[in-house]
Amino acid sequence: MQEFHVSFPAGGRVSNRLSGLRQILIACLVLLSLFLSGCGQNDAETDVSRQDLRRAQNILADFRATELRLNPALAEFLDLETELPQTSRRTLGDYSQAAYERRRLLHLDLKERLINRPRLAARHPLAIELEIAAHNLAHMIRLEQTGRVRASTTQPDLYTLHPFDGIWRYGPALLIHKHSIDSQADAQAFLYRMASLADAIHDVRRRLRADAATDAAPPVHLLEAFLERLQTDDKRLAELEQILIVFSNLTETVPDLSSEKRQLMIGQADSLLNEAIHPAYQA
Repeated sequence: MQEFHVSFPAGGRVSNRLSGLRQILIACLVLLSLFLSGCGQNDAETDVSRQDLRRAQNILADFRATELRLNPALAEFLDLETELPQTSRRTLGDYSQAAYERRRLLHLDLKERLINRPRLAARHPLAIELEIAAHNLAHMIRLEQTGRVRASTTQPDLYTLHPFDGIWRYGPALLIHKHSIDSQADAQAFLYRMASLADAIHDVRRRLRADAATDAAPPVHLLEAFLERLQTDDKRLAELEQILIVFSNLTETVPDLSSEKRQLMIGQADSLLNEAIHPAYQA
């Protein structure tokens, strides 16, 4: 990403908070989790028709399921990974331009369903949840329509990258703190995710190049902050090295993993770290 270091005029400001998009998703998913777990408890106490109630519940359930599928790493941070296919543990998510377009179209479809949602009594719990979902989805779509999905908690920060949040931060954190290994399949999934981390950073770089081609690259001071944290942050480098240490420790007592296979996998992890992940961060 060095090529973008001094090419564009400064402007805007750097936020040191989590991206608004991830906050939106977390808030929505937590609220939907709480609500859907209690669906049906008070149906008889309302005047809502069963058909409208079922339609509303289906919209919320689809919203939740869609966001979890689109964000497997976020699902795991929220301890909701059991709701996803087992294959989701092999990736940190798809950050390609094609995936971005698919996500945008899915959100437009959900927006249409929310616009045409059943009109329930204003104080009905489902009506409140649908209103929250519609508001937050509309905010996400407004960001996506700019071609970039990144926001601070106080104002849009519409760029492909952000020095304080992104896959380069929560990808390693997920591998180190959240990915459990209880079987050889789990260990293999860990290696897949290491490869996915490198691929995701390369995808972000391609998105950044596409932004630059349309004169929409982030300002110089934002790029400088990003590059500094990405390349020279000793804590970040130490965290990347921690990935290999964690993998070695977690595979030490896996019952269906032989010593020979474990050593082979540790070698693969070392190669992924030094030949794929480090170069991706330093490019």
